[in-house]
Amino acid sequence: MIPSIDCCGWGEPANMIVAPCCFFQEERAESFFVVLNGWVKLSRETVEGDEYVIGMFSRGESFAEAAIFDSGRFPVTAEAVEPARVLVVPAKPFMETISLDPQLAMSMLATMSRRLRHLVTQVEQLQAKSAPQRVGAFLLRLSDGVDGAITVQLPYDKSLIAARLGMKPETFSRALAKLRHLGIHSVLPPYNWSTWFEIFNDDVEVLGWPGSDIPTRMY
Repeated sequence: MIPSIDCCGWGEPANMIVAPCCFFQEERAESFFVVLNGWVKLSRETVEGDEYVIGMFSRGESFAEAAIFDSGRFPVTAEAVEPARVLVVPAKPFMETISLDPQLAMSMLATMSRRLRHLVTQVEQLQAKSAPQRVGAFLLRLSDGVDGAITVQLPYDKSLIAARLGMKPETFSRALAKLRHLGIHSVLPPYNWSTWFEIFNDDVEVLGWPGSDIPTRMY
């Protein structure tokens, strides 16, 4: 089944099912979006036809704000990876509102600043961390800092996680295998082995991440 996106108007209840994509790369930016539930993938296609996952967004997160302030065109494609509800915020009335509300303008700047810091961290991960370190940090982030043994569920398909972490699916699988001796392994039925993992090792530093350096957002 192809995921669908239930789009809401500005302040209106959701009442319409649309295509899986919110927008396509280079499409004119006339709105930005807030995820109400589900997952939305942002990706960019190169001239060679390769797709790179730029970000994954879930409930309460907004995306594509910069495009309405900058070039006026979306630099990425946004599509659901599962059935999702997305609030559509039209640019024109929002820009009129933000010009009258300095606090709203500051909130927007803060959101985009946090996203920029996250992108800087993402570049550092891709260049300085090994595949097992990136996968391990991703799983530890899902544990929300809980001490002791914990079972976590992957938030979306493993191939998407691999792309998000800058690796091929087979590299992701090999990285998981290398993490087994650290106490991270898949859980047998009744859980689906491909989506649930149990973490036993509390020593974050063995993954190359001092506790204070675990990224606050690995999605």
